[in-house]
Amino acid sequence: MVDRKDSLVARKNKIQVMLDAYAATFESPAGVLVLKDLRMAFAGVSFDVKSPYQTAFNEGQRAVILKIDALIEEAHSMRKHGPSSDAAGLNDNGMDSSGVEGQPEPSEV
Repeated sequence: MVDRKDSLVARKNKIQVMLDAYAATFESPAGVLVLKDLRMAFAGVSFDVKSPYQTAFNEGQRAVILKIDALIEEAHSMRKHGPSSDAAGLNDNGMDSSGVEGQPEPSEV
């Protein structure tokens, strides 16, 4: 039986692999070009004075770009400082900061 600590280490390793994949994808020459285009298309002002529904839709698009940027930044941080005891929002007990066990894997979000 795998103990909780080993399970947490395995989960942190999976998260690190996913973070590295995001960084490798969007830091390649083609990825930089694509991310720049996505930012121009979707990362601007999301508010639409005429429609809260359009605002919500626009904000969803913007959130994807912000998520990609955050994952790339986290990959850089982990490379520079190594995995923290709270990597990916999980403490040593496998709980997130709210006390809820686990978080979705990056691919599940």
